[in-house]
Amino acid sequence: MSYAMQDSLPILLRLYYKHLYVPDTTNGNRQARREMMVLDILKDSAVFYPKEMVDKELLARANKDKIDAIYATGVVNGADLAPYRYQGLEILMTKNTARNQFWFALYSLKSFQYTEESLLQKWDLVPDSIKTILGYKCYLARTTFRGRTWEAWFTYDIPATTGPWKFHGLPGAIVRVKDTRNHFLYELTGVESNLPFLFDVSLISSQPEKAKKVTAAEMQDILKLFFEDISTFNRSLMNLYIDNPNPVKAPPRYYNPMEFFDKPN
Repeated sequence: MSYAMQDSLPILLRLYYKHLYVPDTTNGNRQARREMMVLDILKDSAVFYPKEMVDKELLARANKDKIDAIYATGVVNGADLAPYRYQGLEILMTKNTARNQFWFALYSLKSFQYTEESLLQKWDLVPDSIKTILGYKCYLARTTFRGRTWEAWFTYDIPATTGPWKFHGLPGAIVRVKDTRNHFLYELTGVESNLPFLFDVSLISSQPEKAKKVTAAEMQDILKLFFEDISTFNRSLMNLYIDNPNPVKAPPRYYNPMEFFDKPN
């Protein structure tokens, strides 16, 4: 996967978030996983993506000759390419903050994309709830969105009205947000400003022919299939067929979604 790069649009703010999530709520230890995420904020748009995804892409670009040499041998060992490949789910979200539109894409051997508009998130400010996080004076707000209740600490000291994932609409930057079941957490770890732009924000919306259009609920079904039945996922969605007379079915992995489309806000 090669990502569009563009240097002409400056990033006004880059917010780094630690993302903790519990992929399996059925086991006893509820072990959380961790991933670093990046929110790039431009004038009228924003991009949200895994930090490692871009780190690996830039590393691959810097080592293009080495990678070409690996392919030139005709015998490609996956371990040789592993340092240059992002191993997680390649997820990229762009937001048109002026129009309140969201584009969400899942990149694998095939790309899937969906668009949503005007996601309603009614935040209720909690009176007299103030604390300092990372040196910022923060205020507490709550919202219920698609089956989960979220608590967010935001600050007026960072000029942003959008946040990690689909969160938006608060009068300041989100410093910390978690669901009340303690399954998902985004926590700010750093802020930079006036940086060169890596992603072309129009990548998702302007190239629909490169991705299969689905709905948000259908995307969730795709992710559920990926976790719970990878063999069927590869056959039915990736068109991958492995000629194995005695296939061993991979054990299912529980899928814990962030949102439930059958539940109202």
